[in-house]
Amino acid sequence: GERVILHVDMDCFFASVAALGRPELAGLPVAVSWSSAGGGELSSCNYLARNAGCRAGMRIARAKELCPNLIVMPYEFERYSAVAIDVYRTLHELSPHVMGVSVDEAYVDVTGLAACGRKTPREIAEDVRAKIFAKTGCVASVGSGPNRLIARLATKRAKPDGSHHVPASNASSFLASMPVAELPGVGRGTLEKLRREGIGSMVGAVGPMGTAGNPTCADVAAAPLSVLRRALGPKAGAQLRDASRGIDARAWEARPPRKSVGAQVTWGVRFEEAAEAVAFVEKLCAEVSERMRRLRVKGRTLTLKI
Repeated sequence: GERVILHVDMDCFFASVAALGRPELAGLPVAVSWSSAGGGELSSCNYLARNAGCRAGMRIARAKELCPNLIVMPYEFERYSAVAIDVYRTLHELSPHVMGVSVDEAYVDVTGLAACGRKTPREIAEDVRAKIFAKTGCVASVGSGPNRLIARLATKRAKPDGSHHVPASNASSFLASMPVAELPGVGRGTLEKLRREGIGSMVGAVGPMGTAGNPTCADVAAAPLSVLRRALGPKAGAQLRDASRGIDARAWEARPPRKSVGAQVTWGVRFEEAAEAVAFVEKLCAEVSERMRRLRVKGRTLTLKI
């Protein structure tokens, strides 16, 4: 039978948890931020806030202009952890093959369940969504397909609050017209390198062609491997061609081996004075040091990411 991988992604997770047990927030646009002042940045917005134009990374002052009745809630890490544990328990009840990505995202290999033939992949996905909602009160979207890549891309079609299955037989047609920018890890740098090689501006007979600088997966799949390797390097070029054809040969690692210890803050860190920045970095260093002590590790390389 065909392999079936689910990609389970919690919808607007932080904002969704913020609304749990708070009926006064029902039907209101909700966002989460480290600060309720105008200079703070939003991290997670529910769909009502998104529909009003609010986005992750947006300053609160701008968000309130777009959505005057926006409710901004603080981070509540203990609540996120508690809900995440319930989500992961639900997934482990379904299959022992669970691969965690983050607090609100995981892959589940349900090939065994699908092979029994009692439920279709779509029915399995809807069952998972119903169980997660019953247990946590939070909504999950689920994409499914023959590998992790296709499952993750299917989730984009599943959102909000839905499921979408792409069987192996449909994988290449599902990808063909998709902009290559939608593939995980493809950013502006990669697109610029592809554009310089003329990929995406070629006129050909393979599927709907992308415009210059906006190549589709079909454009990349049809490009000579030598050109892709020249543009991106030997390994990345081959990987991108595989991905554009729906091939994902990565090994399944339920718990990938830890290669580093770190601490990072991604949202809304802004300082007026140099001394504030130094104090902040010192706090982060102390946190990393404490984590290293707890894990009893030493390191050779220190990386500072800004």
